[in-house]
Amino acid sequence: TPCRIGAVRGVEVIDRILAGGDTSSDLNLLDDLCEVMADASLCALGGLAPLPVRSALRHFRDDFTAPRRGPAPGATEDRRCP
Repeated sequence: TPCRIGAVRGVEVIDRILAGGDTSSDLNLLDDLCEVMADASLCALGGLAPLPVRSALRHFRDDFTAPRRGPAPGATEDRRCP
């Protein structure tokens, strides 16, 4: 289904972006993947899960393409996502 497969593929693409790979093509792929998930999913999860990702791509695209120079401003090494 688009939501199950799309969510897994989305995480894989985001991991590649964070690793510093070919960001431009991965960002386009991620945007396309989100569009397919939103359009083809029959459940609310699949239709709504891509919205925050697409919003981040639209409003904060530079944050995805900026070179990695350590933690984000204001972040410390001891802060982790649960």
